[in-house]
Amino acid sequence: MSPSTKYRISDSVKFGNKFIRRLDLTPSKRLHIAITALYAMKTGQWGVISNIAGQFIISRTFVYMLAATLTETESLIFGTTFQ
Repeated sequence: MSPSTKYRISDSVKFGNKFIRRLDLTPSKRLHIAITALYAMKTGQWGVISNIAGQFIISRTFVYMLAATLTETESLIFGTTFQ
C-alpha cells in the first residue's frame, strides 16, 4: 500500500481547529508507537522516531507525546518508574 493510500482525510474526525483524530490509529497502534519510541529513546537509537513518524504519517511531536504519556502512566500500571 502506498503512503498516499494509507490514510484518507475521510478516515478521521475533526476536533475544533487543533487536531484531527485519526480513526486508523487504534489504541493498540498508539501503544505500539509509544513503546517503540520509548525504547528507542532509552537505548539511544537514532532515526527511529523519524521512521515511526514517516511510517504512520504522523508528526515526530505526536510520537514524543505518546511516549511521554506512556512514561507518565507506567507508574500507575507497574507501580514503578523507568529510569
